Amino acid sequence: MGPLGLSEMKVAVIGGGVAGLALARSLCRGGAGGGERINVFERSTTMDRQGFGFLVLENGQRALQSLGIDVLASGIGHALERVSILSSCGRSIAQHPVTHTIAVDRPSLLRALADGLPRGVIQFNHRFEAFEHDRDRMLSASFACGGQATLVRHSADVFVGADGVNSRCRAHLTADRPSVPPRRARVNEIVACVHLPAVAATLGHRFVKVLDPSGGFAVGLVPLAKGRVIWFVQFDSHRFAPPAPGAISSFLDTHLRSFPQFVRETIEATHPSLPHLWQPLDIDPPPRLARGNLVLAGDAAHPLLPFTSQGANTALEDAVCLSEQLLACRLPMDLNRALSIYHHQRHPSLKRYLHAGRTMAAQFVRPPAEVESTSLPLAK
Repeated sequence: MGPLGLSEMKVAVIGGGVAGLALARSLCRGGAGGGERINVFERSTTMDRQGFGFLVLENGQRALQSLGIDVLASGIGHALERVSILSSCGRSIAQHPVTHTIAVDRPSLLRALADGLPRGVIQFNHRFEAFEHDRDRMLSASFACGGQATLVRHSADVFVGADGVNSRCRAHLTADRPSVPPRRARVNEIVACVHLPAVAATLGHRFVKVLDPSGGFAVGLVPLAKGRVIWFVQFDSHRFAPPAPGAISSFLDTHLRSFPQFVRETIEATHPSLPHLWQPLDIDPPPRLARGNLVLAGDAAHPLLPFTSQGANTALEDAVCLSEQLLACRLPMDLNRALSIYHHQRHPSLKRYLHAGRTMAAQFVRPPAEVESTSLPLAK
């Protein structure tokens, strides 16, 4: 078989979130071709998807710079300079300076990653259903497209599963191994992103976190660019039963009565339809990130607990690392080696972040004297 560089290979990216779009952008910038060779299959119908936000940390900023994106210069990021930790009565517990920390809302980051991609790269309204495969080699992927009665198949030389926490691609990759049911994390969050210029101005460049004195319950406020604010309520679901659909407002009214007025006013100013109950998964990353010509990236590879604030940052790092390895392929036989290198470069750090997140979650649910230094997550 003759030379087959990546510019002649077809790459199908399943999922158009942070990892999927960052990978497509990196591959296209590296000369891998446009819509005829690189495709991102996204289940939503448009780029204007709902979402919350991220803390883009130093590792994520390095990855974005390699993709040609400066979130501060572009106006989509808001630099944070310190963290203020308060008790629910308003007493200051601690102040921590922070560096290399930028708050970014998810829709703006997705648009920045997609900006400049060649026409035809992103295929919207494609919900992944299954692979056709020959042993470990995936031959094609089937998608449900809108109201079409039949599935649409797309073939490729490389398939990248970037389809999020509840990844169907991950299930295919681990199909030959004993199944471990996913478990819900003990700490849940209620999250909303709202336009509140007065609150954003008051916060300035501060991330404020307010702790309940009984432990296992906290509220965070993070200013974003253009007068927006993300707030989240973090709680131990073993002590505070998660609200049923439609009951989030009453849950918040009940449990925030003793919290500072500025916290309650921020949440009360949020339309009741906006808050989202997020129940993260707590599962180990798969023992391998690639099988045959299928490889995982982002949350599909490693659903991380929010305490490390590393979900989006590691997804960006995955994309850059995987792109570098794929762009280095010159022969068909190079693919296995490229995916193996990707696994060995990414897997150890993912396991460390998972362990760190579990440690922080365990600290959060302990008595309050032990949780004042708990890390400060921002929901995705």
